[in-house]
Amino acid sequence: MISNVTYSENVLLCYPLRLDSCPKVHRLIVVKVAMYIFMVLMILTTVFGNLVIIISISHFKHLQSPTHLIVRSLAACDCLLGSLVMPYSMVRSVEGCWYLGDFVCKVHSSLDLTFCISSILHLSLISIDSPAYQSLSGADEMISNETDIYSENVHLCYPHLPESCPRAHRLTVVKVAMYVFMVLMILTTVFGNLLIIISISHFRHLQSPTHMIVQSLAACDCLLGSLVMPYSMG
Repeated sequence: MISNVTYSENVLLCYPLRLDSCPKVHRLIVVKVAMYIFMVLMILTTVFGNLVIIISISHFKHLQSPTHLIVRSLAACDCLLGSLVMPYSMVRSVEGCWYLGDFVCKVHSSLDLTFCISSILHLSLISIDSPAYQSLSGADEMISNETDIYSENVHLCYPHLPESCPRAHRLTVVKVAMYVFMVLMILTTVFGNLLIIISISHFRHLQSPTHMIVQSLAACDCLLGSLVMPYSMG
């Protein structure tokens, strides 16, 4: 009796008037502020980073290949995930409680699951479409470049290979800015998804079926950021 009373006094519930309420997570204010700052940066990077991808592919005609159009669709999905799902997940992860009611909880879980499955399907389509498109576009480029590939104004990636792609001309300042931005994107992708994986694995109240799918998606994105994105950056 005494141990149960002392335990109930020490445990703060999300909803004190409900006996079936989840216990509230105890964190220092400094830890909460640090978590909020990190997650807000993650959300802003997700939203505006994907907006840059959408605008770039929509603006530059040479990027409008079938693979890049799928990438643009994936960026739109991730942008919606960052703007409609991640802010509410941030509050729930930091506070340890859900204060927005049952209806918003159901809508949030549905959007979370929908966007995560959509991202996985997009990644599958990209992995299937990319080799096929490269083999077809390589043959088209060889035919179309036969007449003007030797012009003086065109610099090739491999000058001794006639079928080599033309090299892009960029100022050094633009290259440095692109490298800095892409390195930040890679680091955010890798360590951000690692934080998601560790958080879901560590906290038991986050180990729901939806969060397990999110953890699997985070593992996939972490591998994408560490094994694919550094080479795509070059």
